[in-house]
Amino acid sequence: MKQLFLFVSLLLFICFSKTNGDIQILNETTVSTTSMYYYSWGAIIGCHTTILIDIPLNSSFGSIKNFKVFTNDTINFSLLSVVPLFINETFGTYKIDGNILNLGSFSISLIGSNTTNSTEILSPFNVTCTDAPVISDLGIILPNYPIPIRRDGVYLFEVPVKVTNLTESDSIQLSFSLALGSSPFTLFSQQISTNFFILRFKLSDPSLITFKDPIEIIPQNLNSGITPTNYTSFTVSPNVNVSSEFQFSNIQFYPEYNADPTLEYFGYVTFNVLNDDRAIVPGVTNNLLNLDTSEKLDFGVAFPVGFNGTHSQFMGIIQPGRKATFTWYLASTDNSDVADTMFFPKRDNIVTPTSTTSQDLSNCDIAILGIGSSTFEYTMPTIYKFSTFNGDYHEYIPYWSVDSFNVTTNITTFSHETILPDGYYNPSLMVYGSILNFNDYASISVPTPLVTPTDGRTSPIVQDIAFISPTGDLSSFYILRFKVLSNVSKFHHLDINGKKVYATNIVSGSMDEGSTGFYEITVNYTFVKSMSKSYTITACGIFLNCETKNYFPQLLNPFPSLHLPQYNLVTVYDIKYINFKYNNLNTTNRARNNTIYLRIDGLNGTSDAETILFKLDFVRGYLPFSWNSLLSMFQCDFMIPGNYYSGNVGYSIIIGGDSYAYSSIFIATGSNSSLSVTSLKSDMVPPLISLVQAYPSNNVVLDPLDSSNNIFGWDLEIEEGINGFDHGEVNITSAYDKVGFNFKFNSSDLVNGSIYKIRINQTEMVCIDQGYSVSSVYLIDKQGYETSRSSQYESISALFKVSMSDQLFIYIQCPNDNGISYNSSNPDVNPPFISSFMLESGNSQINMNYGSSNRTVIVTLVIEDSESGLSSRHHPTIYIQDVFGTLITISNGNGMTVIDDTTQTRTYSCVITIPFGFGYPSGASIAVYGLVDKFMNVRGYSHYNLLFGISRNSLLPYVSTDYTMAPSIVDMIPKFDPDYKSAQFIIYGSFFGLNPSDVIVTVDYMLDSHSSSETQIPLNTINTRNLLSTTTESVPFNISSISGNLIAISVDLRNAISQQLQIQLNVAGQTSNAYSFILPSQVLDPTTSTSGVSTATSSATSSGTATGGGTATATATGTGTATATATATTTDTTTTSTTSTSTTGTSGSDCSKLSNCGGTSQGICIGDNTCSCINSWIGSDCSSKPLEGVSINVNPNAPSASLDQDDGSGFKLSSLINLYQIREIDSTSNKVIYQYDLQDKWVPVKQSSPKANTFIYSNTLSNTKKSVIYATISIYDKQSTFDFAGKQYQINPNSIKFTVNITNYVIEKPLNNVELIMQAQLNSSQSDDICSKKQTTKGSSSDQLTIQLNNKSLYCRFLNSALLDGVTAVNNLTHVNLNSEFQALVKPNSGQYFYGIVLPNFNDYLILDPDFSLLLQSSTISSNDGGICSSSSGNKFPTGAIVGIVIGGVALIVVVAIVATSLLFRRHRFSSVTMKLRSWNSKRRSKSKSYNLKNFQS
Repeated sequence: MKQLFLFVSLLLFICFSKTNGDIQILNETTVSTTSMYYYSWGAIIGCHTTILIDIPLNSSFGSIKNFKVFTNDTINFSLLSVVPLFINETFGTYKIDGNILNLGSFSISLIGSNTTNSTEILSPFNVTCTDAPVISDLGIILPNYPIPIRRDGVYLFEVPVKVTNLTESDSIQLSFSLALGSSPFTLFSQQISTNFFILRFKLSDPSLITFKDPIEIIPQNLNSGITPTNYTSFTVSPNVNVSSEFQFSNIQFYPEYNADPTLEYFGYVTFNVLNDDRAIVPGVTNNLLNLDTSEKLDFGVAFPVGFNGTHSQFMGIIQPGRKATFTWYLASTDNSDVADTMFFPKRDNIVTPTSTTSQDLSNCDIAILGIGSSTFEYTMPTIYKFSTFNGDYHEYIPYWSVDSFNVTTNITTFSHETILPDGYYNPSLMVYGSILNFNDYASISVPTPLVTPTDGRTSPIVQDIAFISPTGDLSSFYILRFKVLSNVSKFHHLDINGKKVYATNIVSGSMDEGSTGFYEITVNYTFVKSMSKSYTITACGIFLNCETKNYFPQLLNPFPSLHLPQYNLVTVYDIKYINFKYNNLNTTNRARNNTIYLRIDGLNGTSDAETILFKLDFVRGYLPFSWNSLLSMFQCDFMIPGNYYSGNVGYSIIIGGDSYAYSSIFIATGSNSSLSVTSLKSDMVPPLISLVQAYPSNNVVLDPLDSSNNIFGWDLEIEEGINGFDHGEVNITSAYDKVGFNFKFNSSDLVNGSIYKIRINQTEMVCIDQGYSVSSVYLIDKQGYETSRSSQYESISALFKVSMSDQLFIYIQCPNDNGISYNSSNPDVNPPFISSFMLESGNSQINMNYGSSNRTVIVTLVIEDSESGLSSRHHPTIYIQDVFGTLITISNGNGMTVIDDTTQTRTYSCVITIPFGFGYPSGASIAVYGLVDKFMNVRGYSHYNLLFGISRNSLLPYVSTDYTMAPSIVDMIPKFDPDYKSAQFIIYGSFFGLNPSDVIVTVDYMLDSHSSSETQIPLNTINTRNLLSTTTESVPFNISSISGNLIAISVDLRNAISQQLQIQLNVAGQTSNAYSFILPSQVLDPTTSTSGVSTATSSATSSGTATGGGTATATATGTGTATATATATTTDTTTTSTTSTSTTGTSGSDCSKLSNCGGTSQGICIGDNTCSCINSWIGSDCSSKPLEGVSINVNPNAPSASLDQDDGSGFKLSSLINLYQIREIDSTSNKVIYQYDLQDKWVPVKQSSPKANTFIYSNTLSNTKKSVIYATISIYDKQSTFDFAGKQYQINPNSIKFTVNITNYVIEKPLNNVELIMQAQLNSSQSDDICSKKQTTKGSSSDQLTIQLNNKSLYCRFLNSALLDGVTAVNNLTHVNLNSEFQALVKPNSGQYFYGIVLPNFNDYLILDPDFSLLLQSSTISSNDGGICSSSSGNKFPTGAIVGIVIGGVALIVVVAIVATSLLFRRHRFSSVTMKLRSWNSKRRSKSKSYNLKNFQS
């Protein structure tokens, strides 16, 4: 309708326009007018106004008048800006912002200038300005109860202010100020909308705090003249109390002052507080509060971090200014300066470039920046980031862009290149380089290529945008489709609100000059909703000729296909319901799960849930909300760490991009928003280094005769509270090497529970004198409280208590007698160099055609150093960079492999995978950095140096790009159903077109070429399908949804005949590349572990990468399963970090419960309660031998098996192992709400390719759960190894292993516990002279159970690992001993175990892997060992057992008493009737059954 109106208006204009030449404005709309005071010539009352005007852009001669500049032609109006909102061949819509300079109505005239600088006068239009309305009452109402405070943030509290009586039409600009007089606070105001504000309060002077007096706030109208009009004030009452210096004790300032500069950027103070009432706010500042404050920084509030039962522990952190030294103070709120100290913070010396140069590369496509550095404390400065015209940058990468470093002059030269398209023109382009740790930039202007700019550089034009909401498997995406006219410049990219649309996002059309192309990107709902307010599009052509336009869809939508959701402002006052699942939790020694529920006016559904986030104070990261359709509310599950500080828990909620602290939520919603915790003792301090000791001293002189003596390192003592240390990381750097050593470790690596020993063996004598230091330490405890990874960040540094210690530094002196002519007195000054850089097959450059998928390129790189030789521990890195600054890196172990290595020459084979679309259309450059010799001289090769210094024009180190306008499959993401009978694939690519009916998908099985003709099966088992005919049942796949670069298909895999699939597209007659995909092995055999899918492990490992002059090897005390590049030293109980199959022990691990693994001849302790057996010894404690004459019997109808033995003595040994039960326990009531008997209803699974000694079963649970459990029993008749969850394990001969795969289990509540229970039993036919004993040992990687009868035992191992959904390895499973609950049998000749495995949360499936074997023990048991013995063997129940039973009985009474009064235990879990039934069932099931068992005799 609007277009029709404009067309008619235009006709009228053409017919009846006056002859004075004015362009008649077709339409004028006043959007808003706000009264104001204009100050240029005094207090002139006026208004700010926003107006939309429509202007015809065709004169009577037909020339386009696309106005670029407007000027004002009246004294009553000040023009601020004119923004084009929509322009076509007929008319343009412009948004005008300006100030009306007087009250009243005025006629305004504007003059517009078009692209040829011709001017046109616009016909006058009227504007009106009226004085601001008088509002006596703003309607601000706030509660008068105390507002909770936050003591660990920038702001102490915040207040949301809703100005009820202020509307959009009111011409009032509100501000808020504190009442006159001294105030302890500084007020900051943020305006969210016309009538909604957030006031944030920062503590600036605690001495002015009185006992919870209210704070008076005065609203002011800034549009009311030179003297703002004050409105009725209101008050807020923060819960802030007066603290006293007498409350403080044990005050410690860090770093300790000794007139030397510290290694810390921040100052710390710790102290104890008596009687913290959660309202006191002691603080830190860098000046006395009652002295001169000319240099006083913002006041910082000290925050509570712990409670020891009598006192609270507080910590304060202060950031120094630019002063070299200053005095800083701990202050109470009773005007007392409690204590003070001097502080000499770390200061980074500024590196001043000695020269900056650029290279005129008119004939090339690059620009170079060079920076020289003066001497800097013998430390090589490193590029921290480079930024270019588009603002892209890269964080610190060692040696990146280092052109050269000379160890004698300490001069570093950097070079960097920016890819520019041929014909690029921008004389003002600036390239910036920032040195590590510095904020000073060195910059140059890149020379302009000798290309004269022409009119052929007009930017692409976005003609339309469509917002698409897909269905089916793509329903989680939202799609924006752009219609772009490339005009006279080829399309390069566009940016919409920071999200880039690349040329490779094309789905149809063309990006060439004069062509129209369609491009698609996927976005989330939050992004789409943000566009409803405003969005900015920058469209760029091939010459990076860009044009930026701002769009305001609420004023005008210039794109007919773009229908955005309506934007409605939602604030904290729109929260109509808030509650926590638990409002009060006890976090003593345990983390607690909780859920927050919200109902918000104006928001509902899954899409809106994306716009809401939750964050707990002291816990890193935001958590998303989800939509609970049953409750019609949003919910977010979160966890409160154990030993959290008692009191109210602070948190914040983000709604629509605006963050609200707990104080705001409390004011808006009331007490239901409160969440409190109680901890008997609190510990929120991360682990800290409390003592450091250099080993063997601060000065080490290397022994040239015996390198085994050249060991140095550090002993780090870790201070940790009740949470317990979990893992950490230490970085050691030298003066010349910023890569250094990296050590990762966990609690099992600590000596005496607190000391981590680092030892470095310097074996290379060709080196240079230099100093090593502990540069950074990262520590985290078992509740997740962590230190910062660098002292540069304003969080707790692990080293702040020892930062003044001289033990952090060790100086290494290299020998002069090292066998060559170079030494520290006569150092090598020449850096290494590249002698060869060759592409595969003799190609001169890398050519990429993006009509296919990713491309792999082989490069051979040879480096040399003819003087001291190459450093054996440093390897170069290849960098490929495009115009956007995106980097691909190829380094040793990551695509780069050493294939030949001598002292002076090293050859690398490099496999480079270039992703689809990378570098298009401008290409990408290749550079090599990080060549290091034994004297730490460094060399790097930029693209320019590779081109002219190495290849001499025979090789172009450049990735050239081309694009075939044909459909391309780039990637395919699978999601398999739990039973692997079907899968959903999302296919990613380009040129899938705009019409789904044009798309034909072909899916084939690929068979091995060497298969015999008799077994060949046709490839078209999965047929070609057209999108419009996907309903036929006989077709083995369906297309659920499709877009221009995404296709979702569901594939039926029930009759799979191969693990390899090939998918190909045909779009409107054009064929795509063929894309191959390897299916996991479960498709053919659903019980096998994941094949070809990588698994991530969460265990910390000990590793080191040696640095410094010469060759060094690094060792650290670590677990026996850690991966390390280390060689052994044995000094001071320090041992080697080994691989998982190594038998080298780990000092600090405790195996005393396992008789120390039987001694050094039988086994080695590799972790707490974890032995690695040697010399044919086996078992959990390496005191057993394989039992001879064992027969293994497997039930063919159900997953149960027995290990039996008949040794000819007349007594037989038999065992029974089976899956017993799966059950779910309610998290609130701790009652069993679901249980399923796993004794029956199993179905044997027929294997398509049967494996020897392997049996597979399946069991479908009740209709409620719809879960299928697969169980596999594997028989091992020899000593073997198996892989599970990324680790390798040994298994004893004559053992059976259960692999349990639980699929698609739907848990009732997210916090419920699900337990899988297994039963193991060992029986003997001997009745006299026999004893039995059961024992559980919890190891670092498994729980080990033994049922021993005399000298024979059934060994059961339950791994602590599980595989979740095939890709996630969990290494901390919880096991539960259920013997008491199920009344396991206890007899002299029989033992029984019921053991529960608590399953972690999973989506699709979970895999467990326990194993069992019979062992011959090295000694028999008796009553003296705690065994249960027959009457002829002594006491039926030994004294220890009787005492244990008596004590256990008393403990049971105590537990019953606790259960009756506390929800911390599982009260009322089982009724008496239920217990009796379970007891009967337990006895019934434990009796012998006549199984039809298949026998395997060993």
